[in-house]
Amino acid sequence: MNFLLVNSSTKRILILSFTFCFLDAQNQKYTINSLVQKKGSFYNKMSNKPITGKLFFEFMDNKNIILLPVGKLVGGKKHGLWTRYWSNGLKKSQGFYFDSLKEEFWYVWSHDGLKYLEIKYKDNQLIHFTNCIVDSCD
Repeated sequence: MNFLLVNSSTKRILILSFTFCFLDAQNQKYTINSLVQKKGSFYNKMSNKPITGKLFFEFMDNKNIILLPVGKLVGGKKHGLWTRYWSNGLKKSQGFYFDSLKEEFWYVWSHDGLKYLEIKYKDNQLIHFTNCIVDSCD
């Protein structure tokens, strides 16, 4: 039986190649409107493979398209800080996801930019709620 012998310099090249491929997949950029969401995961419209990369919202400001950061996807799941926007480009909500479950504090703003809710989650379950219009959220 013949085995392929790989010297140490070839091993380094193979490891670097796989590393760059992995990092490149991590650095993929997507716009939220170009994806399909089903069963809590995000996919390309033409594929059943969950995606990994950074997600953006396309906002049109005086004939310029601005990419506003939404969050990160890992294996199609929401992970880390996520921000959603109103159509005018102002923040709509912001908080953390871990494996697509809401965690810790989430903040919600009105269409005109006023913060009106603070919500605390644990494992996607609401555990605290403050209406900033009625109570102070500072």
